Amino acid sequence: PCSVRVARNTGRTSEQPPRILIALDGSENSERLIDAIVQRQWPAGTQVRLLTAVDEKIITAIFEPPAHLRNWLDASDEDPLAWVARMLASYRTRLENHALLVDTLVNHGDPRKLLLDEAENWPADSIMIGAKGHRILERVMIGSVSTSITARALCSVEVVR
Repeated sequence: PCSVRVARNTGRTSEQPPRILIALDGSENSERLIDAIVQRQWPAGTQVRLLTAVDEKIITAIFEPPAHLRNWLDASDEDPLAWVARMLASYRTRLENHALLVDTLVNHGDPRKLLLDEAENWPADSIMIGAKGHRILERVMIGSVSTSITARALCSVEVVR
């Protein structure tokens, strides 16, 4: 029921500002994650990369959006993924207002693979992700992005609840 952090040594020195990869999907969990980040004190120069993974299920859902996407949708959108830009711009502004250096990335594909690849290629010191809170049966049937990332990431992972 609480947030969990799995700490791993990435080999980077403490003199280097942290690099935090943040996974966002526009849900209430994303809001909680951003809230948790802005409540902390970060060293000067902390770099943040906001990553949103878009797959075919999300594109299809835009036409009958689940509740967590309705906040970001606008009936005038010509581009069905314009909500992603609005979401990321909102989160970026909030984080930049707390002196974090922010960039954004949107990729198509499985969020598990995209997050792990980006964390390794960037390279990130930590991945922060919101927990969906799936029930046990849902975890078995569809899996959990946060569980998969926590088990496989080479860097630290924090799952915010």
